[in-house]
Amino acid sequence: AQWHEEEGLLVLPLAPWSWSWAAGKPKDAPSDLYSCDLSAAAQAIQGLIMAQTALSAKFSTCKEGQKKTIQPVVCKANCEDKLAYGYLQLHQFGNLTEAANIGALLSAINNAPLLAGASGAFTLQKHPHAKDGSIWRRPSQWGIRGDCATVESGTYDLVKVIDADGNKVQPWHDEFVKDMGDVPLMTWSGWTGEAGREESKATLEMVVAKMQSGEWPRLMPVLEC
Repeated sequence: AQWHEEEGLLVLPLAPWSWSWAAGKPKDAPSDLYSCDLSAAAQAIQGLIMAQTALSAKFSTCKEGQKKTIQPVVCKANCEDKLAYGYLQLHQFGNLTEAANIGALLSAINNAPLLAGASGAFTLQKHPHAKDGSIWRRPSQWGIRGDCATVESGTYDLVKVIDADGNKVQPWHDEFVKDMGDVPLMTWSGWTGEAGREESKATLEMVVAKMQSGEWPRLMPVLEC
């Protein structure tokens, strides 16, 4: 990740070891948002690698954040912490001069063409009861047909299980291991060699060129400001 101090901007590119996928469903999982097997997990990895989407988080105080999304507000609105609220954007192929329309995910995830044109907003908010940034709320908000993204659905908590020094953060680490049980986790570790890396690079450069020329449609619509 890259941290831009003056802008208060964190940019996280898709890189080896940055994500993991559950190759199965934990016994007591509260939802069905899990891969069914190793093959499904591998397909999820491949799709995200080819999309090459970078994630940026523009941090500010919670009070400033309310100007972007009025609700839900989890962080303390009267706190002067400049890292309490992060407004998230997606940037296809890491191009920070353009932001993808998050609302397009609503149609893609639900396979519902009628939801095309929806708007969306993702934020990252520091949980008021968390210690040392161990818990963050990740609200997801949506709007239909050009409406503001005011409907909250799909919100979840991000919980730190390993700190920056590689130490286990308790009790979250042990709870995570217990909840996952014997379900294996898959991660992208990179390329098997330089030849594979160069082949992937050439493919992505070709895809980007065709999209920029208009010959191929973009994978995600660009957010129009």
